[in-house]
Amino acid sequence: MSNVFTVTTELKLNKENNQMFRQYISDYVELFNKVQRITFHRIKNYYIEYGSLTQKDKNIIHAQLKDEFNMTSRAIDSILSNMVGRFESIKSLKEFERTSLIRKINNLEKELVKLKDERAIQRIHLNDNPKDFNYTKFKNLKTKIYWKQNSLNAKRQKLNNLEKEIETKRYKVCFGTKALLKNDYQAFINQRDSELFYLGRAGDSSCNNNFQVEYDYKTNQFYFKARKEIDLENGKFIFGKFNFNNKNYTKLLKKLLNTKESALTYRIKIKNNRVFLQVIYNFKHNKDLCITRNTYGTIGVDFNKGFVSVSETDKYGNLLNTYNINYRYGQGNKTKEDFHQIAEILKNYCLETGKDLVIEKLNFNKARDTLISKKGKKYNEMLSTLAYSKFDTIITSKCTKNRIFLNKVNPAWTSWIAKEKYCPRMKLNIHSGASYVIARRGMNFKDKIK
Repeated sequence: MSNVFTVTTELKLNKENNQMFRQYISDYVELFNKVQRITFHRIKNYYIEYGSLTQKDKNIIHAQLKDEFNMTSRAIDSILSNMVGRFESIKSLKEFERTSLIRKINNLEKELVKLKDERAIQRIHLNDNPKDFNYTKFKNLKTKIYWKQNSLNAKRQKLNNLEKEIETKRYKVCFGTKALLKNDYQAFINQRDSELFYLGRAGDSSCNNNFQVEYDYKTNQFYFKARKEIDLENGKFIFGKFNFNNKNYTKLLKKLLNTKESALTYRIKIKNNRVFLQVIYNFKHNKDLCITRNTYGTIGVDFNKGFVSVSETDKYGNLLNTYNINYRYGQGNKTKEDFHQIAEILKNYCLETGKDLVIEKLNFNKARDTLISKKGKKYNEMLSTLAYSKFDTIITSKCTKNRIFLNKVNPAWTSWIAKEKYCPRMKLNIHSGASYVIARRGMNFKDKIK
């Protein structure tokens, strides 16, 4: 499994080394994004006509763009890769929207059936006893049915339009947002023409031959040279420098440049007259590349509202240690900050012991309005708040970057097994017991109740 990560820094274009680069990107960004839009629409046309995009089709688009705009093959590759990815992401998003709409329509239909049944019962009461009848409640019920029906009709129409869009592959895309196009044309242009993209390749000597980066230990700066696509009479490369305020990012990029274990893709983003450089890289996450093992034991984590329970096992699956780590629940960035701190604590724990980390693998495919009550109140609450989703993302990133093997196990019956088998005799609470069961699952132990 590969995980894609991004680190970002701001390019200080007022510095002497970056002045020429600033002028270059201001001249080049319009052409680059024009070619991107043309590429996107050609990709879309292949999908409309043939239903897919083959490697042969990509080669045809590549050759056409190279002839029309006289750009290097690497630049065309970057644009083509970026736009194929964007088209596929839009395609996936539309499918997700359709699934979500169908789910919402089904729920609305069920609600309307109940409301209309209730209205029928109310009418019977009205006919039987008009003097004691609650007319206000009946009026509110009819109003509720009216607005629910309106919402259902709107969603059905939206689904109909979406299905036509998906069927024809004619996805409606505006490369600068419709809101800006309607309200502020210059802001729309700035948003539309706001990126440059340099695709890296694993075989390149510097992980990206079109945007080559080197680290200078004397100045603690990264120096780069980017392959030019315009103004070639003044040289083939444009030069600049940057650094990270975060020491970990500096250390990470230095390591990647030395080991060359990942291709390095660079994206330049322009926002509010500020220029940001994004470094995009891959880390493969599998047992062979990780430095932890489950043969020594594991660290199991049970996620709960406001805290996580952690249990450590030895190589035989026996409990060595258990404790809780609290976090601020439902407080946005504060909660996210606490999750990062928990991830750091767990990372250090795993590296010190050499043991794999084991967490629950929860299903986030279902929306809040279709939670399955059979899986329990705790499971539903975690899904509806999406707290676990944030926690899962942060933990996955931390483990991958530090070569800790993260084992995600089925959460079914963990609390029940803990309650029936371990909590009474080991004097554990239900959450510590569940984290112990999770840790044992990470060692492939199967706990059964006789």
